[in-house]
Amino acid sequence: MARVANKVALVTGGASGLGLASARRLAEEGATVVIADINRELGEAAASELAGAQFELLDVSEEASWSALVDRIVAQHGRLDVLLNSAGIVRLASIEETTEEIWRLVNAVGTDGTFYGCKHALRVMKPAGRGSIINMCSTASIQGGPQIFAYAASKSAIRGITKSVAVLSAQSGYGVRCNSIHPGNMRTPM
Repeated sequence: MARVANKVALVTGGASGLGLASARRLAEEGATVVIADINRELGEAAASELAGAQFELLDVSEEASWSALVDRIVAQHGRLDVLLNSAGIVRLASIEETTEEIWRLVNAVGTDGTFYGCKHALRVMKPAGRGSIINMCSTASIQGGPQIFAYAASKSAIRGITKSVAVLSAQSGYGVRCNSIHPGNMRTPM
């Protein structure tokens, strides 16, 4: 249907799961897709399956890596039209079982990764006066869950990030949309 023909889309967590499914759909709809993931082997394989796609190694928890990647995309393609922040991890643990290590890991990938992605996508979309930032959230951000404590907290933060970026863009006339998607349980590797 070519709904995103000639658009440049960056998908984090694009090597597997919902990120990969989304990257495939964007490519089917005509976008040039940049698959970003920390898993090089799966990411390169995924990109090789999609016409015009490329893979970029990205640790979403590192802001400098985000800045460099967004700059490379703009240098290579002239713009960034779509960012799908889909990278995320879950560790099953109640609040009583959640260690500092689990808390920091889940939030570094989910919360920090989404923050950095929004910040650097907005940096290049704002001057263009257009763009779409999509943050993969979860029904866990609304209803919680006893064994997904850190994950639900991260997804709740992502809801707040999304709303704040959307309001800033609307009030400031940036022309950039920011929305979140809230899937329930899905059959993915995660």
